[in-house]
Amino acid sequence: MFLDRARSVRRDFNADPDTLQSIVERLDGLPLAIELAAARVTVLSGKNLLERLSAQLMLDGPGRRDPAKRHATLRQALDWSWELLDEVERDALAQCSVFCGGFSVDAAEEVLLLEGNNAPLQVLESLRSKSLIRKSAPLAGEDRYDLYQSVREYAADKSRVEPIGSMAGIEERHSEFFLDVGRRWWRAIHGPSGTVSLRHLARERGNLQAVFERTLSSTPATAAWVALYLDGLFAIRGPRGTHRRVLDAAIEVGESLEPTIMVRLLRARGDAHRVWGDLELARGDLQTAVDLLANHPHRWLEAQVTGSLAILDFFEGRSELGRQGCHRAIALDDEVGNRIHEGLMRMALGIMLRRGGDDEGAVEQMGLALALHRRTGSQQFEGASRINLGNLLRAQGRSAESEEMYLEALTLLRRLEDHRAAATVLGNLGSLTAIGGQFSRAKAYFAEALHEGAKGLGSPE
Repeated sequence: MFLDRARSVRRDFNADPDTLQSIVERLDGLPLAIELAAARVTVLSGKNLLERLSAQLMLDGPGRRDPAKRHATLRQALDWSWELLDEVERDALAQCSVFCGGFSVDAAEEVLLLEGNNAPLQVLESLRSKSLIRKSAPLAGEDRYDLYQSVREYAADKSRVEPIGSMAGIEERHSEFFLDVGRRWWRAIHGPSGTVSLRHLARERGNLQAVFERTLSSTPATAAWVALYLDGLFAIRGPRGTHRRVLDAAIEVGESLEPTIMVRLLRARGDAHRVWGDLELARGDLQTAVDLLANHPHRWLEAQVTGSLAILDFFEGRSELGRQGCHRAIALDDEVGNRIHEGLMRMALGIMLRRGGDDEGAVEQMGLALALHRRTGSQQFEGASRINLGNLLRAQGRSAESEEMYLEALTLLRRLEDHRAAATVLGNLGSLTAIGGQFSRAKAYFAEALHEGAKGLGSPE
């Protein structure tokens, strides 16, 4: 590893095997410490590097594998690298510690403020050549940087104990940037660019959670909006534990919030409780949202809360109330022009009609829903509509059409990385092909469903 890294920064670097082994042993075999040291061969020979390490890391003797001593080795390697940086590089590295889970070039240019009008990208590349930051997988062709967690913690510690450059205002700039891009991605989730927006939200989850935690007590309104942006991600991809904690925390400190923001939070948590099977808690949240809207009318939100209550009524066995609620929500959506939610409500109404035995009405509503979702570009809801139409076609014995619907839904849901919904579709395909006597295909679909479902469960946190 040392030799590969050394030759990546100095192609003609060479050293005898004993020197290489001694360098790695001196660094306790720690990968990051090895990378940091290897980056120095641009100015040091292998022998000189070993001499410097021997002077810096006085850890000879037994017990070198003790975790505390290994940590000390890494700390000293970081100290050495830090001392060799110029002031601008130290300033940039300290400021980079504000990012959680990496950052894009755009984020660096907006958040980092370096003295002397130094261009952030140039300084970042200098730090990368010294192995203090690294490039991670790009998204949509956009370069991205990341810090090892130990480097991030070290740089953050340095920023607290040393007067470093432009740390003032770094957290505010970080919050402002991710509030802005988070809002844009959240609004686009259910549109034509929903797939890319979800990927951006997932990639920046760490930064958004950092903003949420930082602002929760100081500026609850900011935290509330970030909670809603994260809800847009968690509702599709999870994890459930973090989803619940974020919404609970935002609502708990929300007494000072504008009522419409609280309604959005309550509706989000109410829908989440329903999905998790906590129907009583779901009704409590949605009823509180209704009470707030009674004193602070907002037709757009009224349509959404009415729709959520309609679906909850249906889940609780009150089918007629559910259908009536869907019709009210559709009328409100038509009034305010919310075609995405109208499509969702028509899909829900179609499911309710089918369960009530009205297949003709169900086909009509599901067809209208699918047309609306295709028109608005909502890939998530188009996928859901195709699943439900596939179910209806299967019940009518139209197996070929049902399979086509399922496969089109699967393509959309995999694009969105909605593993739970994709697992449902694969299970449906397995059942459909098994009924048709295609047992080998059915077995393959069921195996895929298990694999997809495992990805959807992920970590409960």
